[in-house]
Parts: sequence; structure tokens; C-alpha cells
Amino acid sequence: MLCFDVSVNGKRVCRAGMKGRGVVSQTVTWVQRDGQAGAQLDFRVGGLDSNVEPGEHVYWATPELRLGDTVAVTVVEAPEADAAIPQYPAEPGARKVSQATVMTWEMKAALKRAADLKRKIAALKSRKASPVQRRTKPQQKPRKR
Repeated sequence: MLCFDVSVNGKRVCRAGMKGRGVVSQTVTWVQRDGQAGAQLDFRVGGLDSNVEPGEHVYWATPELRLGDTVAVTVVEAPEADAAIPQYPAEPGARKVSQATVMTWEMKAALKRAADLKRKIAALKSRKASPVQRRTKPQQKPRKR
């Protein structure tokens, strides 16, 4: 599936992608309003999962941006993406859920990622590791002049 590998200052933040139908986007927004003391800088990676009824808005956890940060997005083909965090149903008049609910979803997503990593580590450990052969540079013959 098509995914976005998102990084901030060279450190991977997430791999965002959607199997089947949906939307994935990333935005960096700067807003300065009249009467507002400071500017607002916002960074989001999110989307719409259209594989469920009704569709569901989702997002991936991202850090707060600061002056001088570099955000990079690499489009990749990957078998799976990081688990998205459900935010709220995509239906007319839907309202956002409480912060406690969002944090619960984030915790469940983190536990799922941890379980996936444990499974991958166990699979790697169970394989019989073949000895790593050291690659050596082939001997070059002296040039004839």
C-alpha cells in the first residue's frame, strides 16, 4: 500500500497509510490572528478511514514543531502502516470525543504497536541465524602500463 514516512529533524515520526479506501494527509499550518498574542504552529498527520461505516477520522501522533524544525515526507510502498488513532466518526453533526477518550485510543494503539514489535522480535529470535559472512573487497590486479 502507499504510505507516507513522516520524519521531523531526521527522526521518524510515523508511517501513515490506509489499506483499502480512505484519505491520508499531512499538514503544517501557521496561523496569526488579530488580537492573538502569538502565532499558532500546527503539525498533523491524519486521514479518513472509509473502510468502516460511517467513515472515521483518524490521526497519527506528531510532535509539536518549533522554529528551525525540518519536516520530511517520503512516499513509500509498504505492506503495513503504523496503527492510526481513531478520532471521531465522519458523519454530519459528529462532535469530537473527549481528551480522555483520545488518550485511551492512543494507549491502545501504543499497546498494539508494542505487541506487534514483540511478535516480530520473537520471530527473528526463533529463526536460526546464519553466520554473517564478512564481505571483503576483491583483490585488484596491478595495472599494466
